[in-house]
Amino acid sequence: QSVYQESYSSIKKGDYPKAIISLKKYIKLYPKGHYAANAHFWLGEIYYIQSNSKNAVLEFKTIIEKFP
Repeated sequence: QSVYQESYSSIKKGDYPKAIISLKKYIKLYPKGHYAANAHFWLGEIYYIQSNSKNAVLEFKTIIEKFP
């Protein structure tokens, strides 16, 4: 949970590069963890904000496919 909270804190501060690193770390450590779907969602949102629609779509598809 602390890794996810660190990520969410970075998102709230607008530190998206740090948030991306933390979210990916969480997903790598806990691919089926309690916050895994949320981590993919926030990655998708960050990529969308950064106009990186390709990666945003991939993250949102992951949610649909792995966390129906």
